[in-house]
Amino acid sequence: MTEIKDEFQGDDRHLVSCIKALISMNDDGALVPHGIGGHARALLSAAAARLDGRGDAAQSMDDPAGRAMQTIEITGHIYAVKQSWDNEVRYEHGTFDPEYAPPHWLHVCPHKIVVEMPATFNPVAAEIEAIDHEIEKITAESSARIRRLNDRKANLTCIEYTPAQEVTA
Repeated sequence: MTEIKDEFQGDDRHLVSCIKALISMNDDGALVPHGIGGHARALLSAAAARLDGRGDAAQSMDDPAGRAMQTIEITGHIYAVKQSWDNEVRYEHGTFDPEYAPPHWLHVCPHKIVVEMPATFNPVAAEIEAIDHEIEKITAESSARIRRLNDRKANLTCIEYTPAQEVTA
């Protein structure tokens, strides 16, 4: 089988646009064996190579040059946290509601974080991994509890109960 590699010179948006145009030309009967067949192969090969590498979230985070990016904004607040027993002040970013904030949280200012990330990021793989981790944790806890119950049961079955006999003198 011929190696599939990405040799297309453009970003994903341009690639999708070219593939749509190619399909449109095919629908109009313009694709012929000696016409743009080689170009079609390059487009489809590039699409396969790019889309094949997006199977998990870790690969999606590694966004090679040329892939579509999206800008996301995370709004929140910067606040200082100072515990009474500690002289250090720690700064954090998150939600802040002065009505419900503990007294050792001191509001500094509202803040917005702007992040560039791959437009194709898919959190499903990370979510599946978190679920698998939770299943392992619950399984371990359940096994430990069952082991303790079996130990109690074994201890109880080892003790022989004999009713007290009346002593006659």
